[in-house]
Amino acid sequence: PYFAGTDAEVAEQIIAANRDHGVDGLLFRMPLWAADEMLRLKPVFELLAKAGVWTPPATRGHCW
Repeated sequence: PYFAGTDAEVAEQIIAANRDHGVDGLLFRMPLWAADEMLRLKPVFELLAKAGVWTPPATRGHCW
């Protein structure tokens, strides 16, 4: 599967995958990896944290 859209749309797609299919882990693979590209996902992660489906690494002791 892939996720596309605005930050809110992508977050909702991930939340729906968690809710409807029990998806509890994702690997983000960017076509051309660059640290700046991952920074673009920050608003998505913030929305996921607010929804309770993602916990920032620092909060969970930097463990997987």
